[in-house]
Amino acid sequence: MTHDHSQLLFEAGRAAANRGWSDALVVDIEALDDQGPIGPPLIIAALSEEVTTRAAKELSALAGAGRQVMLVTDRPLPDHVSAWLPEGALQVTAQDLQAVPRTPTDPARPVKDARTTLTNKLVKAVADRPGRGSAQSWLALNGGFHARMVLAADPKTDPALLSVFASMFLDAAEPADDEHPFLLSSLVVNSALSPEVLESLERECDSVNLHRLLANPSISSDRIRAAASSDDFLIREDAARNPAAPADVLLQLSNDSVDWVRAAVAANPSISVELLVQGYPSSFGLSGLKGGLICDSHSAVRAAVATNPSTPTWLLEALADQPAVREAVVANPSTPSSVIRRCCVGQLTAVAAANPNAPAVLLESLASQKNPKIQTAIAANPNTPAEVVRRLVDLDDAETNLAITSNPNAPQDVLTQVLKRAIQRDAWNQVVNLSLNPSTRDSDLAKIVRARGRL
Repeated sequence: MTHDHSQLLFEAGRAAANRGWSDALVVDIEALDDQGPIGPPLIIAALSEEVTTRAAKELSALAGAGRQVMLVTDRPLPDHVSAWLPEGALQVTAQDLQAVPRTPTDPARPVKDARTTLTNKLVKAVADRPGRGSAQSWLALNGGFHARMVLAADPKTDPALLSVFASMFLDAAEPADDEHPFLLSSLVVNSALSPEVLESLERECDSVNLHRLLANPSISSDRIRAAASSDDFLIREDAARNPAAPADVLLQLSNDSVDWVRAAVAANPSISVELLVQGYPSSFGLSGLKGGLICDSHSAVRAAVATNPSTPTWLLEALADQPAVREAVVANPSTPSSVIRRCCVGQLTAVAAANPNAPAVLLESLASQKNPKIQTAIAANPNTPAEVVRRLVDLDDAETNLAITSNPNAPQDVLTQVLKRAIQRDAWNQVVNLSLNPSTRDSDLAKIVRARGRL
């Protein structure tokens, strides 16, 4: 289970609580084939690239047979996939472009297209900046709606461009537009924004965007403390997930009466080891443990400990022998490479291939497998040897190319090759990733700006 999968499970639990589904069954997409028309409410937690048209049709069939269903995923789905889903069954977590309620537009403020709103500001403030800033601002203007969403959410985006995005909400005289609520949903998760800017953006947030903002590690500690004392357990969960939460707040929330709040604490990388585990494993496994969240009565809390990169190595080694949490251990970037190698079998192979602590020799051996999931994971892994990445780019597969664009250690000549293809094919998502990749050459960033009219 990757960190992204773990986050989806938390979001699935939140979605179940919002709908009052106390007995909901949360599974990954591979378990969809095993589901029948009779049973408790079903929530599928899956990354967007895992959701196929066939899976959407299966969910639709279950809903048509009378079962309550929901799909929780990380990014918007292609139209040919989402069209098959029942109305109201899709929830997108990272940038909830389809589930975020639109903020009512003030009738006194004119409505206009976001690209028009941005044009004058970008031309004056950002577009003439050299290198990365120029490429990213050109993409904000010409790369379309999704390009702006990605750039607004990423802390590597040029600070001047982020300031322009924020000014669309902080300037009372700025015209509103239909894109505003969605752009805000990306902007409030950006940890490069200051506490003061985030405090101002909070005034524009609906309830969904508020949850995103409260998990941002750049909000003030006072705001985190206030959230931790909320009567709404979903707000307390946001505080529990925030990596900037003070130690006393995490201690307070580790004793919360709601399981999902404690699970969020258990997954927080800033938690103290003492809160995670007390005692040491005996020769008979974990029987020597005396307390901590690893001994919590709820399985979701114990599983969250296995996902936490702050969990001690010795505990991860012991948990690797527990089938219920083994996948989370294999995905944990703090898991020793020897454990990753030992557990790299069957369906855990792709999980191991995505772990940035996976040994290079293991990644090299796995790259020969003709499995798209494994190859994509290896292509994105910063620990993958350069020669392996070069072999993968020769596959010229869209998903593999996209994975390479997000790899900060990909060879520069490979990134150049991917950019050339992406511009030729109008692959905006690859181009945006390359504008954010610190290894992209300045000369390649200039090519993005020169691609006017193509993307």
